[in-house]
Amino acid sequence: MGTLEREPTDFSKMKTVITVLATAVAFIAQSMARDYGYNDETDSFGFVMTSEPIFPIGLQNAGIEDGFASFLVVINREGALEDYIVLEASHEGFARSVEAAMKRWRFHKPKIGGKPVTLAQSFSVKFNSRGTVVTSGDASSVIDIMMNRLNPHSNPIRLYSAEELDDFLEPVHIEKPTVHNDYLSNEEITEFTLDFFVDKQGNVRIPLLREESKELDDRLIFAAQRAIERWKFIPPTVKGKPVVARAAQPFRFHRSSSASILNSSPSER
Repeated sequence: MGTLEREPTDFSKMKTVITVLATAVAFIAQSMARDYGYNDETDSFGFVMTSEPIFPIGLQNAGIEDGFASFLVVINREGALEDYIVLEASHEGFARSVEAAMKRWRFHKPKIGGKPVTLAQSFSVKFNSRGTVVTSGDASSVIDIMMNRLNPHSNPIRLYSAEELDDFLEPVHIEKPTVHNDYLSNEEITEFTLDFFVDKQGNVRIPLLREESKELDDRLIFAAQRAIERWKFIPPTVKGKPVVARAAQPFRFHRSSSASILNSSPSER
């Protein structure tokens, strides 16, 4: 129960079974960097579902009739799944079902304005006891609807803010980006912020540019992303249990000197 028997489905038009959301969840800024991009006018984000998520038999046996899982995926310019994070799920089993199936999907090469990019995009899958069904709306509406129906004995997955953690996010290894002056604006100081995730092992995942009012050189963003991906943190926990945390890090670049990191500890998003 929970699967549909049919030929592999092409979701380039985003119409059936899974809805690829047009808007990202709140903490993902609209941005396009050299290595990661997000834009709600993407002209070719799509995939072929060669394997469908299966309604977990254990949840069926427990009397669970519906649920959801939301993911953020990074698809590189060649159409390969480069990285992903579970944003939220009503039950861990639904997230694991989508995760297992997703690794076998064939993603299209993403483009924005006809230009190949590496894209960060969110999507949600809704399950019910009759099969995987169509969803509509943005990520927040899907989550709000489903969270109101969670079984009190469920095992949900979600992201945690810094203030919810047992302790501050503490980096144990930091690297500063190396840049050239021609990456910088004509102003003496160039500032921006990267939003990212810290996983259960303390690794930085999927750093994204927070929306900025001024244009930035893609090479500058790329250098900051590559540097922060090499950071390492004490693994975040809530009540002693490892979790995935949301974080942000401001950067400041001076034309006359090397980059400076405004705070040694990531700020709250």
